[in-house]
Amino acid sequence: MPDLLDVEAGLAIEYDGARWRSTRAAGHRDRDQHREDNVGEERLERAGLEAVRVDKTDLTRYQQKLRERLVSARDDGSHRNRRRDRWTIEEPQGWLGLPA
Repeated sequence: MPDLLDVEAGLAIEYDGARWRSTRAAGHRDRDQHREDNVGEERLERAGLEAVRVDKTDLTRYQQKLRERLVSARDDGSHRNRRRDRWTIEEPQGWLGLPA
């Protein structure tokens, strides 16, 4: 599941916070966390989503460049072949260990 999802464009936005969901002191700078993030991003892309990674610096110092990246990714996602989408916003049976 991405942090943010633009369903219409098939755009997944992943936020890399300093300590987001990490018990490790280094957070996303930790090598294991970085590897997990990369694997997750690859899954999003294989499912047919456009993925954009964002961190605090993007929000504070590179806002215009971030805007350009998001517009470009949204445009790419909007023009994708939707028949190739392998993602859904419907909760599948058995999701998160719930009874099927």
